[in-house]
Amino acid sequence: MNIPVDVIAVFDSVGKVTPAYVRLENEKHALVTYKIEDISLSNEERYAGLYHLVFVCYIRTGDLKQQLKLSFSVQNHRWLLLT
Repeated sequence: MNIPVDVIAVFDSVGKVTPAYVRLENEKHALVTYKIEDISLSNEERYAGLYHLVFVCYIRTGDLKQQLKLSFSVQNHRWLLLT
């Protein structure tokens, strides 16, 4: 299941995209913004004929480091959390 999420990203002068922050809903159904601490992988992929940039990222929730897989749809300009 792919969940739409809010992401703040950085674009460099040649158009390279790097996610910096992600907003997720916590167990109390409140929106929480997390800083992306590390990106271990970034790939270009095609889903259903649409071009996506996929990032494997890490955020810190308390004392735990959690892995997220984010996808940016270039044509739709939408961020998705891949589950």
